Amino acid sequence: MPAPQISLHLTKFEQIEILRAEIEAREDELKNMDKSVREILYHYERQKFLQTVHPLFMQLPPHEGLATLPQLNAQRDALREAIDSMLGTLKLLESETAGQAAP
Repeated sequence: MPAPQISLHLTKFEQIEILRAEIEAREDELKNMDKSVREILYHYERQKFLQTVHPLFMQLPPHEGLATLPQLNAQRDALREAIDSMLGTLKLLESETAGQAAP
């Protein structure tokens, strides 16, 4: 005889806690990504400036992260959209559970 099927249903309060934790984690990830983009852009702008100062700097290879900049920006956009979506869902869940005590 087969064992009964196990099922699980998240409560709205559990969903809220999951969203809060994910939002925090994704915001941290976004901050780190922003830092990486700023660092790449700084090195790019630095090199452009130095190239105006002396031709020697024309020979320098571009920053290794410059090639990944479009991909990083796309990831940042997707991450921002995910965070915005989670925030919207969180507000909805919080309004549905307003005044209710967590089990």
